[in-house]
Amino acid sequence: MNETLRTALASVAVSLLVLLAPIARCAESASLGSGAATVPSLIAEMAGTWEVREWMWTAPGAPAIVLPAALARRTLVGGKFLEETMTSKAGSRAAFSRISFFDFNAMTGRYEYFSIDTRAPQMMNERSVEPAEPDGTLELYGAVFVAPQWGAATNVPFRYRLIIGPIHGNTQIVELYLTPIPAAQSRGFLAFKYLYTRRTTSSAR
Repeated sequence: MNETLRTALASVAVSLLVLLAPIARCAESASLGSGAATVPSLIAEMAGTWEVREWMWTAPGAPAIVLPAALARRTLVGGKFLEETMTSKAGSRAAFSRISFFDFNAMTGRYEYFSIDTRAPQMMNERSVEPAEPDGTLELYGAVFVAPQWGAATNVPFRYRLIIGPIHGNTQIVELYLTPIPAAQSRGFLAFKYLYTRRTTSSAR
């Protein structure tokens, strides 16, 4: 084989390696995302049955409105993501159902949250932008939510963000913040607070 041919073949081999390397990396990422990656500890620890107390605020500084107590059943599906079904307790003055999903997207490196509630049936999606805080608190951002009734007003648009707190003992706090549209530079106000208390064998009796 002459020197010119060897040089040409070597050039082709290098070109193929350059072209195939990104494909190999994508295949590896897909493999991790589909099976090898483990669910983050926060998501795994949230599985179980929880008693839920709820509060609502209609504006900054407004008095808290106590919402009906509920029961949340959180299931780890296939060891990959969390499915939660929250329902009002039997005999509640305002029956409702709320379904949500919580996962970690290994492809984007972001936490993702989806929910829909019979009290205001709109799909709400939030995604994290930054890693969790040192204390484990996770902040996720959504787009726009339109409240059909908010105080005396109707069809009120808000931007929203969700704060998922760490589990301390058998309790966890989840908060939803709303920012009116239009609004000046603002982080919004606390509109909903959920206090989860894990139901143990003794508390279920």
